[in-house]
Amino acid sequence: MTTVKTLQQQNESLQSEINELRYANLAMAEIYAENQRLREMLNYKNAHPEQRLVVSKVLGRTPGELSDSLYIDKGTDDGVQQDMAVVTVNGLVGLVEEAYPSSARVTLVTSTRCNVGARILRANSRAVGIVTGRGGNNVPLLMEHLQREADVLPGDVVVTSGYSQNHPAGIVIGTVKESSLDAAGLLRNATVEPAAVREGLEEVFVVVWHQQDGNVK
Repeated sequence: MTTVKTLQQQNESLQSEINELRYANLAMAEIYAENQRLREMLNYKNAHPEQRLVVSKVLGRTPGELSDSLYIDKGTDDGVQQDMAVVTVNGLVGLVEEAYPSSARVTLVTSTRCNVGARILRANSRAVGIVTGRGGNNVPLLMEHLQREADVLPGDVVVTSGYSQNHPAGIVIGTVKESSLDAAGLLRNATVEPAAVREGLEEVFVVVWHQQDGNVK
């Protein structure tokens, strides 16, 4: 006759097997997610032969709700320099603020210390301005210094203008939420939802050089 002790042992054994299967499933899901990320990164790299992209792992992010920088595991030994663009397959993450031999600190595009030349990516719009962060993880970016009559619409994609020698044109920054005149009524501003800044970033690219108009920058 099966005893209570035997039943308990069987239950413990079954629970152990269930836990092992659960851990195995979690491990498989993690491997699948990593493979998916790496595949997307490879596709992005192949789609941008004009750029030398250095893959870097995110080491950590400054703590707190107003976190505005992160650290990566590539530095000057790999060609990383100040003000270079840091991107994911979704768009601009930020700019290198300080580079060390084997690591670097990246200021996120959401930081008030990050300013990037930008333009509207639409055939019949020539609107250009400056995108700056406003601090905080869930606060839209601000595109400033647009002409008063600038053609800017909700849903427009905002990309880097390429006026800086350190980062190329055409990197997606985000999407316009709304636009309005500034307090003086002389210029137009637009709020922009960032495309690439999010919690849990694990890998990024640093654009260490790019080709523009036939010249390497």
